[in-house]
Amino acid sequence: MARRRRKRRWPRALHPEADGEPTTAPVVRYWAWADLMRRAFDIDVLACPRCGGRLRLMATVDDPDAIRAILGALAESDEVVGRAPPPVPALNASHVA
Repeated sequence: MARRRRKRRWPRALHPEADGEPTTAPVVRYWAWADLMRRAFDIDVLACPRCGGRLRLMATVDDPDAIRAILGALAESDEVVGRAPPPVPALNASHVA
């Protein structure tokens, strides 16, 4: 059984008018990763932790071997400071968990 292709319908706001120009701009569905991080976690990943200036993305690393090498070097680095252990909750005899 052959599938029937649906005819693409333009939203009424984007339907070309008589002069050939759409009435409104199309909706952009792309979100930059920094905007998504700010929206989801309320953090600005492009703010410099030292001076507060703006950072910019220079490159991405996609090769799994390169990622392992970078993470391995960071694990061996003396600059990496470990986190403090989580606080121990005070035991309260009147509170039952």
